[in-house]
Amino acid sequence: MGEFWEKAFQEKNLMWGEEPTTLAIEASEIFKQLGFRRILIPGFGYGRNARPFYEKEFEVTGIEISDTAIKLAQKLLGREIRVFHGSVDEMPFDQDVYDGIFCHALIHLLDADQRKKLILGCVDISRFSGTFAARRLMRCQHTNCEMISG
Repeated sequence: MGEFWEKAFQEKNLMWGEEPTTLAIEASEIFKQLGFRRILIPGFGYGRNARPFYEKEFEVTGIEISDTAIKLAQKLLGREIRVFHGSVDEMPFDQDVYDGIFCHALIHLLDADQRKKLILGCVDISRFSGTFAARRLMRCQHTNCEMISG
């Protein structure tokens, strides 16, 4: 999958535009209300959905499979960013624990084993009662999740 995304970002650059999704904006607001500080964004891409989190002064860490996308993110965001280069199914990349995880337009791209590994990996690196956002906001502990929005 890495070669596909590397080629896509090389050819199409900012293929989804520079503005964050509505979900990213809403998640950043909810995460702020919940008192979160440290956020993980698997499938960081070129960082457009990280923008609302940076604007609200979260500590943001990303995971991105495309080196080109990471370089685009550095240019787009105009700041030093913390993004691990690799596949989300190689988590964890560090020993950090995150308050919330924002995952947009990624899970459907993974096969069943990769999806399970991503979700369980995210739960493992979430602070107790951390929140995993994947098109909808959910509170997860181990393999039990409940919706908290939309």
